[in-house]
Amino acid sequence: MTMNAKKRLDPKNDVVFQKLFGTQKNKDILVSFLEAVLKDEKVDIETIEFEEKILNSEMILDEK
Repeated sequence: MTMNAKKRLDPKNDVVFQKLFGTQKNKDILVSFLEAVLKDEKVDIETIEFEEKILNSEMILDEK
């Protein structure tokens, strides 16, 4: 890996997932994701509530 290569963050990591899907700012991304996962259920999501949860950003590189 070269110095200029970017390291990919695993979206299954709790911190990364929360940044992607766990904010009011990215609500549309979360709704699209949930509707895609639940497409066989024919779900139409009308509202979403976000819970304030702070994850330790040092866990972002945690391989667990």
